[in-house]
Amino acid sequence: MKKLMLALALTLLMCSSVFAMGQECFNAKGSLLVANVHGSSFASNSNHNTALTVSNITNKAVTCRVTVYDQNGDDISSKGNAYTTGNNANLIKVSAGGTFEIPANSTRIYVIKNSNTTRFAGYGVIEWTSDDAKLRKALIAGMYTFFVGGSEKFTWGSQLNNGQPF
Repeated sequence: MKKLMLALALTLLMCSSVFAMGQECFNAKGSLLVANVHGSSFASNSNHNTALTVSNITNKAVTCRVTVYDQNGDDISSKGNAYTTGNNANLIKVSAGGTFEIPANSTRIYVIKNSNTTRFAGYGVIEWTSDDAKLRKALIAGMYTFFVGGSEKFTWGSQLNNGQPF
């Protein structure tokens, strides 16, 4: 009887620990490392940022998490927002922070907005998960850098993972 009670107590303890940790657990089904993520603000009207364009190529919604680390290894993802595009190329914020849903066959843009004094250089991790146990590769991604300085604007970009799904 003592063994049964001890086993029951340990089971309850483990279940409560798993529940507490469950809120932090993302259980990613796919991920991709992204090098050369950076941002700078030189003045109130001048900035240089990296944006990640993440597309869901499946017919199921997925949850995406972008984690960005600065030059010190600090997680700065909470400073970013996920967007979709609107009329006249305006961005529409769909989520604050690094975790957001991407509907089936849709694209989201993740950007960290800088204050006038913020500069960072580091790397990122794009992860995804889904309730569909059969999904294996759901996302493709690209990265573009944009510079805005007064009347000058430049943009350049590249595919991530050679354009292959992950």
